[in-house]
Amino acid sequence: MIKYRSNTISEEDLKIETDRYWDEEEKRVEIVKLTMISTNLDVTFCSYKGQLDAYSRALRKLETRYKEWLLEE
Repeated sequence: MIKYRSNTISEEDLKIETDRYWDEEEKRVEIVKLTMISTNLDVTFCSYKGQLDAYSRALRKLETRYKEWLLEE
């Protein structure tokens, strides 16, 4: 799996928090919370596939939220 890189949000502007838990069926779930430091926007995403998948999907979602935030400004 390839790590998604944003053309809109720099990696230096991200605060990354990770966690994991096991669900009722004992499957591992990876959690990634991304916070865009300059805007204080955050997104949390969970994935059964792994931490890299959760990170990439959270970053895409954060990009969308950031673009919506810019339109509201």
